[in-house]
Amino acid sequence: MEFVLRKRPRLLADEAKLRSIKLSGRNDPVYAELLRRLCDKCDRIIAGKPAPDYEAKPNDPADGWQRRLGNNMMDFAAAYRYGGGERYLHAAVEWACKSAAYPTWGRGHYANCDIVASHQLFGIAMVYDWLYDQLSEETRQLLKRTLLEKAETMHRAALDSSSFWSREWLQNHMWINMTALLAAALAVYEDAPHADVWIGVAQEKLSRTMEVLGHDGASHEGYMYWEYGLDWLLRYMVLAREHLGLDYFGHLWFKNTARYGLYLLLPDTGDGSPDVFMDLGDCDRTNGLYGSETQEHLLYLLASEYRDGWAQTGAILAARKYPHLNTFASALYYDGLVQPQALDTLPTQGYFPDMGIVSLRSGWGADDSALLFRCGPYIGHRAFDSHREKPYHDWGGGHVHPDVNHFTLFGSGEWLLPDDGYSFKATSNHNTLLINGYGQAGEGWIWFDGRPCHETGGKPHIMHTEFADDCDYAACAGAFAYPAHTGLLRFNRHFLFIKPGVLIVIDDIEADTVSSMELRFIPGGSCIQEDNGAYLINGERSVLRIANTGSEFSLEERGVYRGRQTIPFNTREPSSQVKMLLARTRSTHWLTATVLSWCSAGDQPARPEIRLGQGRVTAIWDSTELQVDLQTCKLQRKDGRK
Repeated sequence: MEFVLRKRPRLLADEAKLRSIKLSGRNDPVYAELLRRLCDKCDRIIAGKPAPDYEAKPNDPADGWQRRLGNNMMDFAAAYRYGGGERYLHAAVEWACKSAAYPTWGRGHYANCDIVASHQLFGIAMVYDWLYDQLSEETRQLLKRTLLEKAETMHRAALDSSSFWSREWLQNHMWINMTALLAAALAVYEDAPHADVWIGVAQEKLSRTMEVLGHDGASHEGYMYWEYGLDWLLRYMVLAREHLGLDYFGHLWFKNTARYGLYLLLPDTGDGSPDVFMDLGDCDRTNGLYGSETQEHLLYLLASEYRDGWAQTGAILAARKYPHLNTFASALYYDGLVQPQALDTLPTQGYFPDMGIVSLRSGWGADDSALLFRCGPYIGHRAFDSHREKPYHDWGGGHVHPDVNHFTLFGSGEWLLPDDGYSFKATSNHNTLLINGYGQAGEGWIWFDGRPCHETGGKPHIMHTEFADDCDYAACAGAFAYPAHTGLLRFNRHFLFIKPGVLIVIDDIEADTVSSMELRFIPGGSCIQEDNGAYLINGERSVLRIANTGSEFSLEERGVYRGRQTIPFNTREPSSQVKMLLARTRSTHWLTATVLSWCSAGDQPARPEIRLGQGRVTAIWDSTELQVDLQTCKLQRKDGRK
């Protein structure tokens, strides 16, 4: 590490960069629009309530509302430095001083040493650094004292093993807290006797993160926390490159992570739906963490670093869809030399092998279908294989769901089989298998418990994939996601996606003794049974047909956990009753195929023929015969096409 302390301003941008943005805002229409949107956002905040006085809100025991103080003061400071009026300077100072006067930044285990504090720590560091020459001596001293005190508290928490995040290398709390500590150390370096120690701790912690991150760019925490954590990791990387001589932008995870964000986007139906992305893990499914920001600025930076035209397009689309959800970083990261590239030039298949996540779609248009499923270790293969800590300590898997071989499906403009959202961790919430009433290792808690996943004897993994223009195939081995006591020997789920509107799910299940096996399919609409035992699910825009070969469905109402807003965090009781389709048997071996086909409301879904054979399953549809070999996990065509 080669430390370099640069002149002020030194956090994320220097004086030349800020002057360049200010000048571009006058001469470049793209920058002008970015700055207009930022100023409009700041004006809305200023016109609303003033910086709030401290209040211990009963319904917010962690004081999570304080995060917006840090976010807002960063935007105010940037709006002023980018060429806005004095009102933004006054607002930045007002909000920073109000935050500095709070008796505590967060409460409980969040108090002064977790993400609530980190938003304000980074925000005040940026106000102090970017506005240093504009601050009065009194304000400067107040903010400096606050940074010195709060940074030391964060530093002590990072070294305290009782801080739950202090060794969670793959958790957004670790990333946010150590980035804020580094920013504070750089902001007050000249006046902080322990600044070098703070910098060393932040660097040591996040260097471990870089060691165990996989190479595919995917997140185990779900899209929403990917967006949240990535924002802070990128800030750290910019600071580390400028001041520590450490360039982490060569890490393949960051080079590939824009693809992850793009492949999880839902088809944009243009109807103003708040749902933006397909979700795995803890997600609210709306754009930005708690609706506060978008991925716009993240994709701008990734586009700039990797000359990625698809990332540039993703940022532009995010700005169009949510023009009011922008941050100071969009203008900071935007690079007009990167030419946008149309998303429809991306392959329709996104495969992230380390995390075992597959995103398939029929195309990139508003009317296209999208399928998402997961079959991999809860924190990815690289991290799982590296985890040798005894006694076990969680590396940051709390937001994972026990959902191996679960899938979500979107088509004809709406959800057909949605995910369970941000909720209690239960396999029964998902479109996957229960064995003898048991779900997967790690379930049963508010936060996913990774410990039993290291005791199942192996890892769930994707065995094989084949992608083509008209159909995609993946074979997934999920048995090792279940505790050994269930006796589950094999849970191979084969996905055959025939574009644009047919999905065949083949389940090959074996147990060491006669067992009760239950497959769940939880649709998003009302179900009507046909004479042949299939079910039609009528949505507002779509018709979904679900039929099974090898067993029969029953339509039953079961309790599930749905959404953080509807489940208290201190209960294990299901939050709602949901009608779902259940396929059951009691056996040692079960081979069954479920056909899901969908179309726009008023049309008729396709009805492919399914034949179950010895070691193979055949689908016949539209003059094409597709045969899945369950032993070799290979897909064969019988119509002469390769």
